[in-house]
Amino acid sequence: MMSPAFLKRLLALRQQRQNNSYFQQWASQDAVQANANNKWTAAPWRGNAPQVIVYDPTNGKAYPNPAAALGAGVRDFTYQVPSGMNIDWSYWDQFKQPAPPAPKPVKPVTVEDQTVTPTPEPTEETTDEVFQMPDQAKRFADAGMFGRAKKEVEATGGVWSKGMHQQLKNDAGANNQYGGQFDYNWSGVSKQELQGVKDFAKLGKFGKAKKAVEDAGGKWTKQMEIQLRAKNKRK
Repeated sequence: MMSPAFLKRLLALRQQRQNNSYFQQWASQDAVQANANNKWTAAPWRGNAPQVIVYDPTNGKAYPNPAAALGAGVRDFTYQVPSGMNIDWSYWDQFKQPAPPAPKPVKPVTVEDQTVTPTPEPTEETTDEVFQMPDQAKRFADAGMFGRAKKEVEATGGVWSKGMHQQLKNDAGANNQYGGQFDYNWSGVSKQELQGVKDFAKLGKFGKAKKAVEDAGGKWTKQMEIQLRAKNKRK
């Protein structure tokens, strides 16, 4: 079974052969020659001229179809390229289009560098000063009273941290009487009376220790009680 495309192509070829036949019949009547009365021997061509390149065998000029060749006065044209001739394609010069205008020069545009450098965030200035751990904080650490040690550190301008806590704990465990002895103001208290105060403090009887100090003419303070309690906890 023949396809529709094949049938369409076959019909076109038949139509082309028929057009060629009609044109050849018209051209054979000396269509471009006038008779004695200056009248053409054939009526003007009204059909479809076959679109095939033909050549003038005398000079090798090419024409797009037989009708164009006849219109130029060439009757004995050929469908084959004349042997030994250079083909003249000047017929198509009439269809040349003017060259497009030259493109306008493009002015270069200079773009400045758009890179944005981020502004670094300000950093805290470091100081070469090394915090000196106060002896009072060391003594409280030696007694295991790290809350009191923290207060002493902060009171002297230090910043308490977990690392500092661990360091104090390690140093207190490695040193006997870490930080030295507590300072007391025993003004007005004799050595005998002072021993009695210490004995009461060792027993945890701080009320009686306070009374002994005051009876001896001394001054009892909260700090004194805190230090005596810490002393009892030290090694």
